[in-house]
Amino acid sequence: MKKVTNAVEIRRLSVPRWIQNGTEDYVVLDCEYVYNENDLRLVVKWFFENNLEPVYQWIPELNNRYTSGVLKNRLDLDFAVNTADSYSRFRALRIHKPSTELSGKYTCLVTSLAGQDSREQVMTVFVPANEFELSYTELKDSSVNVTCEAQGLFPPPVLKLYLGSSAGSPPQMVTDAVSVFKPKYTGAYDAYLYRTFSATELSKNGASSVFECTLELPGTNYAKAKRIAYYPGR
Repeated sequence: MKKVTNAVEIRRLSVPRWIQNGTEDYVVLDCEYVYNENDLRLVVKWFFENNLEPVYQWIPELNNRYTSGVLKNRLDLDFAVNTADSYSRFRALRIHKPSTELSGKYTCLVTSLAGQDSREQVMTVFVPANEFELSYTELKDSSVNVTCEAQGLFPPPVLKLYLGSSAGSPPQMVTDAVSVFKPKYTGAYDAYLYRTFSATELSKNGASSVFECTLELPGTNYAKAKRIAYYPGR
Protein backbone atom coordinates (compact mmCIF):
# COMPACT_ATOMS: atom_id res chain seq x y z
CA MET A 1 0.00 0.00 0.00
CA LYS A 2 1.43 3.37 -0.99
CA LYS A 3 2.27 5.61 1.92
CA VAL A 4 0.40 8.91 2.01
CA THR A 5 2.28 11.85 3.51
CA ASN A 6 0.59 14.78 5.24
CA ALA A 7 3.71 16.94 5.06
CA VAL A 8 6.96 17.22 3.17
CA GLU A 9 9.13 14.09 3.37
CA ILE A 10 12.70 13.48 2.19
CA ARG A 11 12.85 10.28 0.17
CA ARG A 12 16.53 10.22 -0.77
CA LEU A 13 19.67 12.12 0.20
CA SER A 14 22.47 11.76 -2.33
CA VAL A 15 25.86 12.88 -0.99
CA PRO A 16 29.13 11.21 -2.13
CA ARG A 17 30.83 9.54 0.82
CA TRP A 18 34.28 10.31 -0.51
CA ILE A 19 36.01 12.15 -3.36
CA GLN A 20 39.72 12.44 -4.12
CA ASN A 21 40.89 16.03 -3.95
CA GLY A 22 41.57 17.62 -7.32
CA THR A 23 39.95 14.88 -9.43
CA GLU A 24 36.45 16.30 -9.97
CA ASP A 25 35.35 19.51 -11.67
CA TYR A 26 32.16 19.45 -9.63
CA VAL A 27 30.08 17.32 -7.28
CA VAL A 28 26.29 17.22 -6.86
CA LEU A 29 24.55 16.88 -3.49
CA ASP A 30 20.85 16.17 -3.91
CA CYS A 31 17.91 16.10 -1.52
CA GLU A 32 14.89 14.43 -3.11
CA TYR A 33 11.57 15.04 -1.35
CA VAL A 34 7.85 14.75 -1.87
CA TYR A 35 5.23 17.30 -0.82
CA ASN A 36 1.53 18.04 -1.20
CA GLU A 37 -0.91 20.94 -1.16
CA ASN A 38 -0.51 21.30 2.62
CA ASP A 39 3.14 22.31 2.27
CA LEU A 40 2.76 26.07 2.04
CA ARG A 41 5.84 28.28 2.41
CA LEU A 42 8.23 25.47 1.51
CA VAL A 43 11.88 26.20 2.34
CA VAL A 44 14.95 24.09 1.49
CA LYS A 45 18.06 24.54 3.62
CA TRP A 46 21.47 22.87 3.57
CA PHE A 47 23.73 22.99 6.63
CA PHE A 48 27.45 22.22 6.94
CA GLU A 49 28.72 20.49 10.09
CA ASN A 50 26.87 21.82 13.14
CA ASN A 51 26.59 25.44 12.02
CA LEU A 52 23.25 27.04 12.81
CA GLU A 53 23.30 29.20 9.69
CA PRO A 54 22.56 27.36 6.44
CA VAL A 55 25.18 27.38 3.70
CA TYR A 56 22.35 27.32 1.16
CA GLN A 57 18.69 28.33 1.34
CA TRP A 58 15.98 28.33 -1.30
CA ILE A 59 12.42 29.64 -0.93
CA PRO A 60 10.51 28.53 -4.05
CA GLU A 61 7.48 30.79 -3.54
CA LEU A 62 9.72 33.87 -3.44
CA ASN A 63 12.22 32.58 -6.00
CA ASN A 64 14.84 33.51 -3.43
CA ARG A 65 18.21 31.80 -2.91
CA TYR A 66 21.38 32.59 -1.02
CA THR A 67 24.67 30.94 -0.11
CA SER A 68 27.10 31.52 2.73
CA GLY A 69 30.03 30.01 4.60
CA VAL A 70 32.10 27.33 2.87
CA LEU A 71 29.81 27.33 -0.18
CA LYS A 72 30.02 31.06 -0.83
CA ASN A 73 31.03 31.48 -4.50
CA ARG A 74 31.37 27.70 -4.87
CA LEU A 75 27.90 26.83 -6.23
CA ASP A 76 26.58 26.70 -9.77
CA LEU A 77 23.38 28.69 -9.26
CA ASP A 78 22.16 27.84 -12.77
CA PHE A 79 22.04 24.12 -11.97
CA ALA A 80 18.54 22.60 -11.69
CA VAL A 81 17.62 18.96 -11.09
CA ASN A 82 13.99 19.12 -12.17
CA THR A 83 13.03 22.08 -14.30
CA ALA A 84 9.43 20.85 -14.62
CA ASP A 85 8.75 21.19 -10.89
CA SER A 86 9.04 24.72 -9.57
CA TYR A 87 9.15 23.40 -5.98
CA SER A 88 12.07 21.02 -6.61
CA ARG A 89 14.24 22.52 -9.33
CA PHE A 90 16.83 24.22 -7.09
CA ARG A 91 16.89 21.71 -4.23
CA ALA A 92 20.38 20.33 -5.07
CA LEU A 93 23.91 21.71 -4.72
CA ARG A 94 26.38 21.63 -7.62
CA ILE A 95 29.73 22.47 -6.04
CA HIS A 96 32.68 23.57 -8.17
CA LYS A 97 36.12 22.01 -7.60
CA PRO A 98 35.43 20.15 -4.32
CA SER A 99 38.45 20.43 -2.00
CA THR A 100 39.42 19.30 1.48
CA GLU A 101 37.83 22.21 3.35
CA LEU A 102 34.46 20.92 2.15
CA SER A 103 34.89 17.67 4.09
CA GLY A 104 32.23 17.28 6.76
CA LYS A 105 28.60 16.60 7.55
CA TYR A 106 25.91 17.95 5.23
CA THR A 107 22.31 18.21 6.42
CA CYS A 108 19.31 18.84 4.19
CA LEU A 109 16.32 20.36 5.99
CA VAL A 110 13.01 20.89 4.19
CA THR A 111 10.30 22.78 6.07
CA SER A 112 6.76 23.98 5.42
CA LEU A 113 3.78 25.11 7.47
CA ALA A 114 2.65 21.47 7.58
CA GLY A 115 5.89 19.97 8.92
CA GLN A 116 9.55 19.32 8.25
CA ASP A 117 12.07 16.56 7.51
CA SER A 118 15.86 16.33 7.53
CA ARG A 119 18.65 13.93 6.63
CA GLU A 120 22.42 14.09 6.92
CA GLN A 121 25.50 12.49 5.40
CA VAL A 122 29.26 12.98 5.77
CA MET A 123 31.37 13.70 2.69
CA THR A 124 35.17 13.35 2.81
CA VAL A 125 37.41 15.02 0.23
CA PHE A 126 40.65 13.11 0.73
CA VAL A 127 44.27 13.54 -0.30
CA PRO A 128 46.30 10.33 -0.83
CA ALA A 129 49.82 9.96 0.52
CA ASN A 130 52.61 11.38 -1.62
CA GLU A 131 55.04 9.20 0.34
CA PHE A 132 54.53 6.02 2.36
CA GLU A 133 57.54 4.19 3.79
CA LEU A 134 58.32 1.48 6.35
CA SER A 135 61.89 1.15 7.62
CA TYR A 136 63.97 -0.12 10.53
CA THR A 137 67.20 0.85 12.26
CA GLU A 138 69.39 -1.52 14.31
CA LEU A 139 70.54 -0.09 17.63
CA LYS A 140 73.70 -0.94 19.58
CA ASP A 141 71.86 -3.01 22.20
CA SER A 142 70.51 -5.36 19.48
CA SER A 143 67.10 -3.72 19.61
CA VAL A 144 65.41 -2.51 16.43
CA ASN A 145 63.56 0.76 15.89
CA VAL A 146 60.74 0.43 13.33
CA THR A 147 59.21 3.54 11.74
CA CYS A 148 56.20 3.87 9.44
CA GLU A 149 55.88 7.24 7.73
CA ALA A 150 53.13 8.71 5.54
CA GLN A 151 53.25 12.24 4.16
CA GLY A 152 50.84 14.74 2.67
CA LEU A 153 47.50 13.13 3.53
CA PHE A 154 44.02 14.32 4.44
CA PRO A 155 42.18 13.57 6.66
CA PRO A 156 44.59 12.42 9.41
CA PRO A 157 45.28 8.74 8.64
CA VAL A 158 44.97 5.62 10.76
CA LEU A 159 48.32 3.81 10.89
CA LYS A 160 48.69 0.32 12.38
CA LEU A 161 51.82 -1.76 12.90
CA TYR A 162 51.93 -5.58 12.89
CA LEU A 163 54.69 -8.03 13.84
CA GLY A 164 54.88 -11.55 12.45
CA SER A 165 57.47 -14.17 11.57
CA SER A 166 58.64 -15.90 8.41
CA ALA A 167 58.31 -19.13 10.40
CA GLY A 168 54.55 -18.86 9.92
CA SER A 169 53.22 -17.29 13.10
CA PRO A 170 50.28 -14.98 12.31
CA PRO A 171 50.99 -11.25 12.53
CA GLN A 172 49.89 -9.51 15.71
CA MET A 173 49.00 -5.85 15.95
CA VAL A 174 51.45 -3.81 18.00
CA THR A 175 49.13 -1.92 20.33
CA ASP A 176 51.71 0.29 22.06
CA ALA A 177 53.31 1.91 19.00
CA VAL A 178 53.62 5.70 19.23
CA SER A 179 51.73 7.90 16.73
CA VAL A 180 52.72 11.45 15.78
CA PHE A 181 50.73 13.75 13.46
CA LYS A 182 52.16 16.95 12.02
CA PRO A 183 49.76 19.35 10.27
CA LYS A 184 51.09 21.17 7.20
CA TYR A 185 50.25 24.69 6.04
CA THR A 186 48.35 23.14 3.11
CA GLY A 187 45.90 21.48 5.52
CA ALA A 188 47.37 18.03 4.88
CA TYR A 189 49.16 15.89 7.49
CA ASP A 190 52.41 14.00 7.88
CA ALA A 191 52.00 10.95 10.12
CA TYR A 192 54.53 8.74 11.88
CA LEU A 193 54.18 5.47 13.77
CA TYR A 194 57.17 3.97 15.56
CA ARG A 195 58.26 1.49 18.19
CA THR A 196 61.51 -0.02 19.44
CA PHE A 197 61.62 -3.82 19.69
CA SER A 198 64.02 -5.62 22.02
CA ALA A 199 65.95 -8.67 20.80
CA THR A 200 63.71 -10.96 22.87
CA GLU A 201 60.61 -9.78 20.96
CA LEU A 202 62.05 -10.71 17.57
CA SER A 203 62.19 -14.03 15.72
CA LYS A 204 65.07 -16.43 16.40
CA ASN A 205 66.53 -19.65 14.97
CA GLY A 206 67.15 -18.18 11.54
CA ALA A 207 63.61 -16.92 10.98
CA SER A 208 62.99 -13.33 10.04
CA SER A 209 60.71 -10.90 11.83
CA VAL A 210 58.13 -9.47 9.43
CA PHE A 211 56.87 -5.95 10.06
CA GLU A 212 53.78 -4.62 8.30
CA CYS A 213 52.29 -1.13 8.38
CA THR A 214 48.76 -0.43 7.16
CA LEU A 215 47.39 2.97 6.22
CA GLU A 216 43.73 3.98 6.00
CA LEU A 217 41.97 7.30 5.55
CA PRO A 218 38.80 7.45 7.70
CA GLY A 219 35.56 7.79 5.80
CA THR A 220 37.07 6.57 2.50
CA ASN A 221 38.07 3.34 0.76
CA TYR A 222 41.71 4.45 0.53
CA ALA A 223 44.06 1.85 2.04
CA LYS A 224 47.74 0.96 1.61
CA ALA A 225 50.16 -1.49 3.21
CA LYS A 226 53.95 -1.91 3.41
CA ARG A 227 55.92 -4.93 4.61
CA ILE A 228 59.58 -5.53 5.40
CA ALA A 229 61.54 -8.48 6.82
CA TYR A 230 64.27 -8.19 9.46
CA TYR A 231 66.99 -10.81 9.92
CA PRO A 232 69.01 -10.39 13.14
CA GLY A 233 72.68 -9.81 12.53
CA ARG A 234 72.42 -9.15 8.80
